[in-house]
Amino acid sequence: MDTIIPIKITFSEHLSEHHISKNMNFSLPLILLILGVVLIFVPLPSSFSGETAIIFKWLVVFSTIAIGVIMFLRTPKFRYQKTGKLITFKQIYFDSQDHNYVMNCLTNKPTDSKYTLKKGSTAGLLLKVFVEDDRNFLAAQLSEYVPYAYVIATEPYYFHGEEAQRVCKALTI
Repeated sequence: MDTIIPIKITFSEHLSEHHISKNMNFSLPLILLILGVVLIFVPLPSSFSGETAIIFKWLVVFSTIAIGVIMFLRTPKFRYQKTGKLITFKQIYFDSQDHNYVMNCLTNKPTDSKYTLKKGSTAGLLLKVFVEDDRNFLAAQLSEYVPYAYVIATEPYYFHGEEAQRVCKALTI
């Protein structure tokens, strides 16, 4: 008899159907990269001469290109399409002993308001979240540590409005 292994769905498979999109704007990094390359070939005016002027020119070129590359490679931002607001991706580590409390928060069961979470102590749980800055939208998925890797433990949970704010407060997000 074959055993059936449930497959847990990841955030990436849910993003588009829950109106979350990457907010990638490459115009400014691209402009800085092009400007840096153009500055390499632009000669210094005759009034600027000497080593100091050359060093300054190369410093400006290097800085412009470096800032463009850093902006290009930075962590992508996400946007919640229903509201148009930016959302942030976070990974929060919890102690394994907090499993029941975290699950109660995610499944809307009553929780003890005086419970103290042990974030990052032994890191047996990993909570991946997408959250709006004003805490009106929250998407969360819990993973558990199995030797050498975190394995997805739950389906993604989605919260809106006061419910999202309550979960953020309970999990100190």
